[in-house]
Amino acid sequence: MYYLDRQQDEKFHDWAHRVFNKYNQIRELLVKKHHFLFNYYLLKSPIGTTSNYFDDLDNAELKLKEDYPIMERIIENKVFPKSISKVKQYIKNIKDYELSTKMNMIHL
Repeated sequence: MYYLDRQQDEKFHDWAHRVFNKYNQIRELLVKKHHFLFNYYLLKSPIGTTSNYFDDLDNAELKLKEDYPIMERIIENKVFPKSISKVKQYIKNIKDYELSTKMNMIHL
């Protein structure tokens, strides 16, 4: 049994709150990492001219999403889960993140 799975006799709101708290802990770490990597990709953009600043932003965001899809999924979801399926999706994202960090795919 996974530590974020619903416990016997646990109310939905308590379970969702517990999962959401863990999700937000990971999210806070990833937001910091996201900003660092985004700025790095922005500086390394092949376009690199001030007249194409918005192209540089788009390019950096695309590169970040390609290299760190798990990070993007967690950062983009910041809504409290109100359904069992949403809680399970959050748990799946947490599991993917934890597996990735164990395999050193995300350097945190």
